[in-house]
Amino acid sequence: MFIHKGRSVAPSLIMALALFCYLLFVGGHAYAQNVVDTTTLPPSVNKTVEPAGADADSVVVLHPYDPSTTDTIPWPGKLKAKRSRFGNWIRKGYDALKRHHPRDTTDKTMAFHSRIENYYQPYAGKVIRHIEVRQFGFEKSFSDTATKIRYFGTQLLNNLHNNSKPWVIRNNLFIHEDERLSPAIVADNERYLRNLNFIRDARILVKTIDPQSDSVDLLVVTKDLFSLTGEVSSLDLDHQQITIGDENLMGLGQSLEVTGLHDPERKPKYGLDARYEKYNVFNSFVNVSGGYADIGRNLYNHKKNERSYFLNLDRPLYSQYARTFGFLHMTNAWSRHSFEPFTEPDSAFYKYHYKMLDVAFGYNFGARRHLQSMDVPLRKVISFRYFNYNFKESPEQFAGRYVEKLNDRQAFLTKFTLFKQKFFKTRYILGFGATEDIPYGYNFSVTGGWYRIKDLSRPYVGLDANRYAYTEKGDIIQLF
Repeated sequence: MFIHKGRSVAPSLIMALALFCYLLFVGGHAYAQNVVDTTTLPPSVNKTVEPAGADADSVVVLHPYDPSTTDTIPWPGKLKAKRSRFGNWIRKGYDALKRHHPRDTTDKTMAFHSRIENYYQPYAGKVIRHIEVRQFGFEKSFSDTATKIRYFGTQLLNNLHNNSKPWVIRNNLFIHEDERLSPAIVADNERYLRNLNFIRDARILVKTIDPQSDSVDLLVVTKDLFSLTGEVSSLDLDHQQITIGDENLMGLGQSLEVTGLHDPERKPKYGLDARYEKYNVFNSFVNVSGGYADIGRNLYNHKKNERSYFLNLDRPLYSQYARTFGFLHMTNAWSRHSFEPFTEPDSAFYKYHYKMLDVAFGYNFGARRHLQSMDVPLRKVISFRYFNYNFKESPEQFAGRYVEKLNDRQAFLTKFTLFKQKFFKTRYILGFGATEDIPYGYNFSVTGGWYRIKDLSRPYVGLDANRYAYTEKGDIIQLF
């Protein structure tokens, strides 16, 4: 028995107080463990001691103390939380964001360090005997092909969506049967498929015939994006604008988008904007698009009183092993008096009519060199561009003035580019789980030429530099 200021204190009471203090101390400094995805972390980062029961690709993160998991002694805050249903909802929402959700279980070290073409390197030089195309529905994921996601949503998406036709996928291949396999080109083709407007993810897999065989088969697996699109820009009682479209109409590698407008204050009160595009016509990698609109925005005050039609042909540099690229854009546009007072002259109406021609051509020097090399070559590209905005009529409000948007202008430009670039395949950097191709390297370009607006001419010079780099901690930095 202990004596304190003349009073006796039982040892059991002392032990109870000590236990109470210990629980408060441990509870106040306890933290929950959680698991996060480390897809892009280099080996130097994954040195945290692994907790018992954690995944092999996990790191420990600290969370605020949760008394409900450690403290068994009632306290006012806990009792209040029990009484507050709203507080429980907030806590559950917070926990849902912070706690572990299963993610990609691929080897993180390989995911960070591997270039896309590394997978194909053992098969370099072998003859491609056959190419098979296979497609996943919305119930399958590339990260776990053994598990199917079955619920009402996936069934609805599969019923509403038209999968890309196999010939459409083949049309977007620049690898062919009876050719020798080049790891660089196959990797570039896989990346190109993933960048198509109607494809969510893609893989090109190698099927070996026999270890001693000089031939291989390729399996191209793709998963479509849900192609139906829509937008409600305005839904007032007296003003409506709705857009509907399909990025892969009927699964044929084509898109159609239509916008309808109803505005009683406009004349005519109904308007239309329709656009059509066909991707990769006849395996030429030329996209052809055209359209008509009578609800375009005025160049100056942005009122919807412009009418136009256009035709575009675009052939991008779809691969660093492609030789040529370019585009041809043609537009005819004019403004129309569509708002009150519907009579001219009207100082609030900017009347104009112009025709536009924009054409470019580029060449990639040595595009087919280094096909079997693992070294990243330095690419040299030159391109030429000419554009001409020819105003048949300009707004009277700006007569004798220089307004770039509303005056004749033309330019001839030459651009020289140096780039050295490779790609890493990863996930969860920019998107929500889809495979992403992150560039690594640099590009530098210099542009020079001549530019004229009305009767004023001047030289034009421009510089552009970009550097994509990774830090030791796995961060991705773009310098420009």
